[in-house]
Amino acid sequence: MATRRPHPALYALLVASAGGAAAFGFVREAAIGALYGASRQSDAYYAAFILPFVAAFFLVGGALAPPLTAAVAARFGSGDEAGGRALFVRALRTLLLGGGATALLVAAASGPIAALLVPGFDAPARALTASLLTTLTIYGLATSLVQLAAAGLVAAGSYRAPALATLLGNATSVAFLLGLGRGRGIEAAAWAMNAGAVVALLALVPRLLHHGLLSRPAVPAPSLPWRDTALLVVSLATAASVDLLERPFASTAAVGTIALLSFASKLVHLPMRLVAAPLASVAFPRLVKS
Repeated sequence: MATRRPHPALYALLVASAGGAAAFGFVREAAIGALYGASRQSDAYYAAFILPFVAAFFLVGGALAPPLTAAVAARFGSGDEAGGRALFVRALRTLLLGGGATALLVAAASGPIAALLVPGFDAPARALTASLLTTLTIYGLATSLVQLAAAGLVAAGSYRAPALATLLGNATSVAFLLGLGRGRGIEAAAWAMNAGAVVALLALVPRLLHHGLLSRPAVPAPSLPWRDTALLVVSLATAASVDLLERPFASTAAVGTIALLSFASKLVHLPMRLVAAPLASVAFPRLVKS
């Protein structure tokens, strides 16, 4: 596949989209803070949220997506478009089966998981954490699929769609939260995240169809890049363990501690989402194709 040199306006669009998505994300977090405060409800929400977040952004977005992007982009760059599409479809099927099974397992074991995640909570707060964790499995699976779809589209040269889908998803979650969350419990925040993730995924489907990434493979599917993925999982495990292990410790501290940690984390990661991520989304596949 011949690739065109991206116009400078593309970079501006990507950074603007990332900025808009980050802005909506900030508004969403601010709305959660305004509606529920640094309360035990907020603590339960952010404690439950960490597991699907790590699964989507560390395991899929951080460990699987980069090697998959490289592998698909290399095949597209060498003219083997059928092989690239077959590889993506294989990854998609694997994630649907594995992710779906994992989501069901987490939902079934949400009670024991919550007890390990927030040992300092009382029984009602642990039950709320378990309920929210079950609800947020939808977010985890849908966001994982968004990460995988974005990897395939970027490899195929469709840089705009993932950025705009994320922007639309975050805007949807804000609208859902502010429209339906007023006067409701913290469950509204979980369903707002689910709605945003599903909308972002649906927004990518037309571009996936356009590039033939959802078509039935015409050739045998190549092996998935498991070795590179495993190496990335190991390297990301340390970062993920910090996010995971701070929840049990924070659950024994004052009410609102987990929520405050989560709010601070959003600000720490803001520069990466605004600058590094959108530029890397274009530079990485082009380097592979070259």
